[in-house]
Amino acid sequence: MVREIALAHRRDNGRLAKLVHATIGVLLALLLPALPAWGQSLPNLAALQNRGAAVSAMVVALDQGKVIAALEPDRQLTPASVTKLVTGTRALDIWGANHRFTTRLAATAPVQNGQLAGDLVLLGGADPALTEEGLAVLAREVALLGVREVAGDLIIDASRFGEIACSPADRCRAREQSAHSYAAPLSAAGVNFSTVSIDLRPGLNPGQQAWVQPRPFGLPSFKLLVEATTTSGGGAALTAVHRNLGDKEQTEIAGGLPIGNEGVSLRRSVAHPERLTGELLRGFLEREGVRVGGGLRFAYGPAPYHTILAQHESRSLSELLSGMMYYSNNFSADVLALDLARAMGSLPPLHLAEAGAHLGDYLRSLASGSRFAVGAEARAVLRDGSGLDPDNRLSARELISLLDYVYARLDLFQPLLGSLSLPAHARGTLLSGGDALWSRSVVGKTGGLSVPVSVTSYAGYLRFADGGWGAFAFLVNGAPGRPIARADAFEAMRRDFAILRNTNAF
Repeated sequence: MVREIALAHRRDNGRLAKLVHATIGVLLALLLPALPAWGQSLPNLAALQNRGAAVSAMVVALDQGKVIAALEPDRQLTPASVTKLVTGTRALDIWGANHRFTTRLAATAPVQNGQLAGDLVLLGGADPALTEEGLAVLAREVALLGVREVAGDLIIDASRFGEIACSPADRCRAREQSAHSYAAPLSAAGVNFSTVSIDLRPGLNPGQQAWVQPRPFGLPSFKLLVEATTTSGGGAALTAVHRNLGDKEQTEIAGGLPIGNEGVSLRRSVAHPERLTGELLRGFLEREGVRVGGGLRFAYGPAPYHTILAQHESRSLSELLSGMMYYSNNFSADVLALDLARAMGSLPPLHLAEAGAHLGDYLRSLASGSRFAVGAEARAVLRDGSGLDPDNRLSARELISLLDYVYARLDLFQPLLGSLSLPAHARGTLLSGGDALWSRSVVGKTGGLSVPVSVTSYAGYLRFADGGWGAFAFLVNGAPGRPIARADAFEAMRRDFAILRNTNAF
């Protein structure tokens, strides 16, 4: 009977859900072991506070609507990448798990005798995970239509968002010089997450230059300066810096690769995402026997066209979220945030802070109406959809409100849960810490930043020993000049979970 009532509760979001929830609370209070009272201590997270950390934490039993443990649950802290939980939930709420993003190739004139007398236009559809394979498919479809020559230009239409101002500071710096890929610039017509990929392998003998190959092929405006050599031993010691040279971009690679090394793949963010898309597409067209006679142009207002020649659909939103969460991909999350802002009525040119504000409004509305609110004021402030901006602020209680809202909606819960990872399946072993019970009892999204203060966050769902569901949210911020090591923060979370388990809560 309890199970049937719980299932009915998840399906109904109106007055009946409130009645069922109250009934569940009475029955479970009678039938299940007592849970610890609200405010039970989280001593290991509290110990981090004694070291100068700021902590906001909360653990709840969703089926009973009970708070199991809390520590400063309303404290507003920098969340880092757990922000992606808000973005993913809002996207599922607006579009549904099966939503797909469409990238199109259009012509500005009819095709006659294998020739397109006008321009070929790529219409960016805000696909947050468009890859080179998608461009290859589009090029092949155009060739299959019999097109052999484009007399005009190749135009990359990024008007869905317009020209996006860089934000936050990491993205602004990356437009000029980048030694990483996490702050790649945004575009409605971006490809490969606005990054270039380069494969390296050692030569046959010490002193030889390392073998270097851009993937999938070299591009006219993206140059390589290679000073990487083959070494006789040791480990790989490479540096790779991508620079904006105005009308061109250059990746400078130096260091050494030892003989016998299996090879290294590097990924660096580019300065001009539409240029990357255009040159890749042109290369694939040429491989399919389609010659473009004109140049490459970029449009940030709608480019007129005559007819659609080909289109490519993304994977489903639920599949896209799995990749976004696992790799914590900032490009994907912020492209989603911008497209959500557009769906809510924002007009190009879009700004990431405005997209974040829409997400903040959404989270505050959920928190204000949550059964876990207990009169707390919702004060979340978001400036992006990825968590890259260090000025984002939210609390553990607000994250719990989001997770609880999702739990009551099977259409949201199933795809969001499926996008999250167990500690045992996370990248690296830092999160799992060798704790087998923790690793199979919780599933969630982590977050981390190192500047201006250290941030380690983790939020998601857990299973009780009786099969019931719970939710947790942990935010740990260091102080300026007093960082909290990521390993120490995760260890405190695991130890406090162990204490809760020992009180029969799990």
